[in-house]
Amino acid sequence: MIIPTIPVLARHFGVSAGGAAQIVTVFAFGKFVGTIIGGVVLDRMGTRAALVGGPLVGGIASLSARRSSLWSAAG
Repeated sequence: MIIPTIPVLARHFGVSAGGAAQIVTVFAFGKFVGTIIGGVVLDRMGTRAALVGGPLVGGIASLSARRSSLWSAAG
């Protein structure tokens, strides 16, 4: 399902087809690892704790990244 979109992604972002394929591969690998971690968290903490804790951790990470001096250099 993803393979037909690689030339479209490459054209849209102005990269080679190999570069677009690498990005799709890294995304798929991240999703694979995240699914394993998410399963472990759900098994140990339960659904409710994971549904509350996940967005909470994401929000704290976003706020801390926003406050980082690295982002102020980017614009």
